[in-house]
Amino acid sequence: MEEISSYEIHLKEELQTKDVMEIHQFSLKGENNIYLYRENVIADARNLPKLLSFFFITPKSNSIVMIIDGVNTKESYEDIISILDDQAKNTVLRVNHQLQSNESIVV
Repeated sequence: MEEISSYEIHLKEELQTKDVMEIHQFSLKGENNIYLYRENVIADARNLPKLLSFFFITPKSNSIVMIIDGVNTKESYEDIISILDDQAKNTVLRVNHQLQSNESIVV
């Protein structure tokens, strides 16, 4: 079932480039869309130049919002948190919405 989940991730320190690369590689292998959001800037984790720019141009705060769109988003979330290892201090599920078969989203 299609769903979209949003998590606020509080970081102990700014992510290292190797962690950003691992998130990018994970997003390429998976079926879900993963987006990172901070300070009115959003980046698709599958687009490496935009993902790297996201971390270079956004102000260095200790939290980011991760949005996962697709099937079984909880599993993707857990995989990414395992990539972040000891970088993630605290995470909070902000919103989870499951799309029913008789629903559609108009943008």
